[in-house]
Amino acid sequence: MSKLKSAEAILAAAEKWKQLCLLDGGSLFAQKLLWTRKNFNQLRTIFDENAGWPRNASQFYKELKRRLYPFPPEAKQLWAEMTWIFYLIVNNPNQEKKIEHIKMVWEWSEVELPDATETLSAVLKQGIVNTPQPYIQYRGREFRFIITTMFNWFSLEDRKSLLTDRWRFADWLDNQDHRENRHFRHAFLFLLFPDSFEPILPEENKKAIVLFYAKKWNEDLLTNDEDSVAIDKALLKIRKRLEAEHPDEEVNFYISPFNKWRSTTEDDQHSQDNETLSVPEVRETTPPFYSIDNILTEGCFLEREKLETILQRLRDKKNLILQGPPGTGKTWLAKKLAFAAIGERDEDKIRPVQFHPNLSYEDFVRGWRPSGDGKLDLLDGPFLQMINTAKDDPESEYAIIIEEINRGNPAQIFGEMLTLLESDKRNETEALELSYRKREGERVYIPENLYVIGTMNVADRSIAMVDFALRRRFAFVDLEPIFGSIWRDWVHDQCKIDEGFLLQVAERMNALNEQIAGDSNLGAQFRVGHSYVTPSAGEIDNSHEWFKQVVATEIGPLLDEYWFDAPDTVQEAKKKLLEEF
Repeated sequence: MSKLKSAEAILAAAEKWKQLCLLDGGSLFAQKLLWTRKNFNQLRTIFDENAGWPRNASQFYKELKRRLYPFPPEAKQLWAEMTWIFYLIVNNPNQEKKIEHIKMVWEWSEVELPDATETLSAVLKQGIVNTPQPYIQYRGREFRFIITTMFNWFSLEDRKSLLTDRWRFADWLDNQDHRENRHFRHAFLFLLFPDSFEPILPEENKKAIVLFYAKKWNEDLLTNDEDSVAIDKALLKIRKRLEAEHPDEEVNFYISPFNKWRSTTEDDQHSQDNETLSVPEVRETTPPFYSIDNILTEGCFLEREKLETILQRLRDKKNLILQGPPGTGKTWLAKKLAFAAIGERDEDKIRPVQFHPNLSYEDFVRGWRPSGDGKLDLLDGPFLQMINTAKDDPESEYAIIIEEINRGNPAQIFGEMLTLLESDKRNETEALELSYRKREGERVYIPENLYVIGTMNVADRSIAMVDFALRRRFAFVDLEPIFGSIWRDWVHDQCKIDEGFLLQVAERMNALNEQIAGDSNLGAQFRVGHSYVTPSAGEIDNSHEWFKQVVATEIGPLLDEYWFDAPDTVQEAKKKLLEEF
């Protein structure tokens, strides 16, 4: 059994699938023979058509229903059970979508789905692998790989014997469908042999890990980098060594301290961008996986528990506002939370916008704009554009980040969209007509796979009170200045600043913030955040000089604004910050 605790329930379900289906040819959901050579042979003919498979989920299932129509009930039921195993270890889509797809395909057989599916659907709630885009968008090819492999599997006489030899099975698996390197190959091996194979779907990531540790340890770990089994064997060798070096930690290659290979692959990808654009064929690229662990390692100074709570509130409410004093990392965290909610570092799925006093509904949602011929065109703004993008790709998650959400007039800018923001109105039945419609009867709703994240500077004197209707639709999270051990450790590790020096900086910043919070004309919302004294890049050669420059050019001018009528107070505060260490 795998050492990944989060995988225990999934692997137990996979073991049941292995016994019932792969060995006995039975069914997960019904008391019948379903996983058979005959049924898979029927399904193979689905791919005889020259037409490809749609990438959009709704269109895919529409096409699948058309192709499955002439087949007997058993073929449709088998496809439903293949959908279960296809979704078993991945995080996206969510549990409700997974179950919806399974039930829908089964019901095409015009046979009621047995109650037994409820126990098996529970394990679909939380996968252990972030879903690579090609896995979902090119699911037709993934299913072709499954069907071809299963047809060949049930043509074997020594199936049970083959399952006792992990490497022989892997070699056999790699000799099935050669047309594409399918992601399900890696899921299949992990589910059957979790002690020997990693829950990593893109082979490029597996290879990157091996190459990273080969370089780090100065060892030749990979004798044949074109051989998938050789890569898996090298990964197992790496895992065993890491487990020996870290006996009290769970080795997960996507979690610190075992995820340092990721920065290497991201740099390599960035350096190859121009070359990739010049390649004529379409390539499947998988955005890097992203989670709370990435946020923590990249410089978030919140405790993991609080960060998990914030992310859960975003997923539940769909709308979140980060508010706090200047310099508390609101903008930085908003983007990182968006990546974590989406599950991948994909800039194309994030849309940042800035609210300001002159922004209107026509700018943000939809309005009339001048065209080149002297006429007016009715154009969608960034919010409606993101709504449509998310609707067209329901299997993925998207986010729009609104900077300084209270600097404009949110009620006016959102218009009727303010009602549609509510999490329980994120469906087609709650759709409303827009102020400017493009066609008769047009109605719009906000899909559930679009998150809205706002930031709010509570110290800004120029902003108005936030509309209560807006407050009811968003979860609000307060961010505080943080100068504790997490901040000190991160700055020390990243910038090589002496820990004793950082402790003194923290004490002086805390003292300054106590003074600001105690001032009746200011208050806690005017405290100075940790971002001011968190270097943005690289090692700091002279920490004393660096801090003096920060006080002179950033903190000092801020204090001048705070105490514009008390220059002596400003000078005294600066003096305390810069006293000899």
